[in-house]
Formats: sequence, structure tokens, C-alpha cells
Amino acid sequence: MICTHPEVAGLFEVGPEATPPCSFHCFRSSHVVRSRGLWLWIAVGAAAAVFTMALALWQLREMSPPPPAPRPTLRLELTVDDRPAEVGAARAVAWEVRNVSAVTAKEVRLLIDKESLRDFEIRAPARGPGRWVEDRGRWALDLPDLAGGESAAGTLELIPKRLGEYQLVVKLESGPNLYHGQSATRIVVGAGHQ
Repeated sequence: MICTHPEVAGLFEVGPEATPPCSFHCFRSSHVVRSRGLWLWIAVGAAAAVFTMALALWQLREMSPPPPAPRPTLRLELTVDDRPAEVGAARAVAWEVRNVSAVTAKEVRLLIDKESLRDFEIRAPARGPGRWVEDRGRWALDLPDLAGGESAAGTLELIPKRLGEYQLVVKLESGPNLYHGQSATRIVVGAGHQ
């Protein structure tokens, strides 16, 4: 309802329960829509822009992979004394694994293909961690985890069965599936003193 009094005509509206009742009140013949105009559009646009930016940032975070974890760096050294080995006499091969990185190396393993040891018998190591065991066509030695700067060392005793010159190749791995290279040493087996 609108007020039709000549002095205030069209300036305000009142409901049917207006108090006191006014004889100038009558029903409106048209409907006026008050426009919230520019401020409403600015608010809607700002909300849409914030939502779009948040969605884009979330998708970028989901699409970009996390940076790769640093990997440990291990070094392996093998040493055998220079004098010739003799058939049937144990020969000690010294090994040392050193972690030269700041990252802990887990599941460290030394591996030797059984084919390269077919002319040798392996005896339990004189010193060092663990035992050499047969594992899927190779000899393996599991070492404890090595923190940055730590090392593990030991000896592998080999008993030559035949005369000849052999290349002992030991591979170094750590988990999961990290290959750290190999070290090779030459073993010359002679007949010995008769």
C-alpha cells in the first residue's frame, strides 16, 4: 500500500495494519524494484574472483609433484693383499662401505654374482656385520642402516679351488632400488708351496 496524501504522495509505503488508519492509503498499481546496482555486482565479482583464484591454487598444488627426497651417496672399496692366493688357502678380501652424504642409507646390500665365485668357496667372514647368504643366483650381505658419515667394514674369506686369474666384482645397493655402483679387484691364484 502507498500513501496518496498530496503532500507525501509516493514517498513511503505502509502496510495494511498501519496505525492509525489513513484514508489516503491505497494499493499500488505498479511494482518498483529497488536496484542494489553497482555494489551488488562488485560484491558478486569479487567473490567469483576469490573463488577462481583459490581453485586455481588448489589445482596447481595438486598437479605439481612434491620435490624428490634426497638420496644417499655410498662408496665401496675392496682390497686384497698383493701376494698370490693359493689353491685351498683362505684369502681375505677387505671391504668398506661409507655413506658420504648427509642422508641415511637404508637396506644397504653388497652383492656378488654366484658365477664370479664358481671357482671359490666362501667362508664365514673373519670380521664385520652379518653373514653372506645365497639369494637368487648371487651372494648377498645385508648391512645395517648407515647415517651420513657412517661406514661399515668387514672381510670376506674366499678359498680358491682352481689356479687362474679372477676378477671379483662386488655391487652395492640400498633401498628402495638404488644402485651405488660396484668395485672390482683382481685375485691371482697360484699352486702354492709343494
